[in-house]
Amino acid sequence: MVNDTTKLVVEYAAKCKERFPKEYLIGIEMGVAYGETTRALAKEWTGQGIIAACDTFEGHPEYLAPEGSPEQICMRQHYDEKGKDTLSLEWQQQEADESGLTNIIFKKGLISELDLPYAAYHFAFLDMDIVASMQDGWSYISNKLKPASFLLFHDCFQGSRLENLINWFNTNVRNDPRFKIIQEDEHTGLIVMERI
Repeated sequence: MVNDTTKLVVEYAAKCKERFPKEYLIGIEMGVAYGETTRALAKEWTGQGIIAACDTFEGHPEYLAPEGSPEQICMRQHYDEKGKDTLSLEWQQQEADESGLTNIIFKKGLISELDLPYAAYHFAFLDMDIVASMQDGWSYISNKLKPASFLLFHDCFQGSRLENLINWFNTNVRNDPRFKIIQEDEHTGLIVMERI
């Protein structure tokens, strides 16, 4: 079952097909977790683009967050409920294969170690919860998004339980003149930006 956050993410990925009808689309998701959104994005772009799915595929690198902070512990309840087996790269690759999704490029490791051959992207979704990881993702992608592309952030919305992340976003991203905010959706926790 696809949740409302994934639905909204995929809605913007679909808009990329309208905005760039003659281009092979390149998108990136940083912070894949259990991979539901990754697979939905790949399905939406079948035959029209690829999704780079970047994650540790082992769970949060909790040591990057302040000790005892909400950012450090926010995924533990999910791990308790769903386990960690389905976080693995092997499991996610198998799910993609069984679904016929050949347009997912899995990249394992920290975002700070990210090495991808793409010079420009049409779409990016950052959902890593930890400020250090989000900063690395922002540093990687902010200059590589094409004009009219979309950049989505999760849990940076005012009222999120991740105060450090909200403060980071408001200080470093919100007023960046290269982007404009086109939607802030409290229900899904998504902030959607467009590259100007």
